[in-house]
Amino acid sequence: MHLRIWASLGLFVLALSGVVYLLFRLIYPVLARYAFLGSLIILVATIVALYFRSDGIVIRMVHGDVKRKLVEVSPETESLVGKLASAAGLSRPPKLLFIPGNCPNSLAVGRRSKSTIMITRVTPSVLDPDEFESLLAHEITHIARGDSSMLSVVACIPAAITYPLSMEDWNLFWAVRRRRRIAWSVLAFFGLFLVPLAALITRIAVSSSFDQRVDEKTIELYRKPYAFMSALSKIEASVVKGNTISCNPTTSPLWVVEPFREGIVKRIFSTHLSSSSRIKHLQGVIREKSRER
Repeated sequence: MHLRIWASLGLFVLALSGVVYLLFRLIYPVLARYAFLGSLIILVATIVALYFRSDGIVIRMVHGDVKRKLVEVSPETESLVGKLASAAGLSRPPKLLFIPGNCPNSLAVGRRSKSTIMITRVTPSVLDPDEFESLLAHEITHIARGDSSMLSVVACIPAAITYPLSMEDWNLFWAVRRRRRIAWSVLAFFGLFLVPLAALITRIAVSSSFDQRVDEKTIELYRKPYAFMSALSKIEASVVKGNTISCNPTTSPLWVVEPFREGIVKRIFSTHLSSSSRIKHLQGVIREKSRER
């Protein structure tokens, strides 16, 4: 999985550096080679920096001002996270952060040594205790495997690419009224070329079978597989009812279930299998294990 992500990031770096090289070949050929090397170095340095800092970026993408909105976590929940983290082989348990949202869901960011699990505030009230624990186990599995740090990088790069399309007030940038048509032309250009590029990076980096492998590890860590299956069903049912989370769709690979309504944006950034497919796979895994016994 991680090799696939690094390969996709490598292709992205080479492709973008190649575009810079071609542009300089057309404009200023003497500097084309140096521009290629410079962009290569800058992009590699950016990805390395994101590996260590992307957790904070994703938290702000999803949650905004963390210090202002931090919610206290009960000692019982902290103890539970500590036990699961210890069982997964983590030296430090992840921090817990409850975030706004009317849909039960969760995601994990950060490295094994420094990680955070974000859970929507309604999750404990919608899921029963076993389902909630299985959700925590799923996120801790991501952290223990090292997925959360890599997926955070994958989320940040498309987010940076699509940032021009998320600017709230283009009139501040194009103050003169007669230039607004030019602004919309620029928007159209970004929409035509950058959004598909961002979606391509996400899809190449995260395979459709990724969910199945992590789900298998989850039920190995937390030996109540039907609780986890029930949690997946409840979360997807909530999304289908229209209970979604307002955040950048490039974070899609990080969530346990995609928290976005059906639409063009969800389809192009979608990497998850449906919950029914994941449950069916887990049921097959359980049947196989019962036969082996």
